[in-house]
Amino acid sequence: MNVRQDNGARWAMGLLLAGGASVTCALPGCLTVEQMAPPVGPRFSSIAMTSATRATLARGREVYLTDCARCHSVEPIDRYSMGRWRSVIERMAPLSKLDESGTAALQAYILAAHEVMETEKGKE
Repeated sequence: MNVRQDNGARWAMGLLLAGGASVTCALPGCLTVEQMAPPVGPRFSSIAMTSATRATLARGREVYLTDCARCHSVEPIDRYSMGRWRSVIERMAPLSKLDESGTAALQAYILAAHEVMETEKGKE
């Protein structure tokens, strides 16, 4: 695949994710968008220890699924430690030209979603 095709595929994936569509595949281990980046819902309020509002968390999820997906694939949030996410956000936010509020929303969402996902893993 040449660079132009690769960029086109990334752009199309970004559109797919931005539209909120679920991504599934027939191979074992494939995840939906909801499994990789859970939607902000009641479980965030009951599990995540955050002072961020639901609107801020929802904006952070949107930034993750659109701005981050513009250049590379979306990773399951629980794939990395919270410390690693902090360093990734710190490094990538300026490169993606995120403003301060977008960066804060992204970080709040990633950390809250990570906590939710880890708590739910422990219940399995």
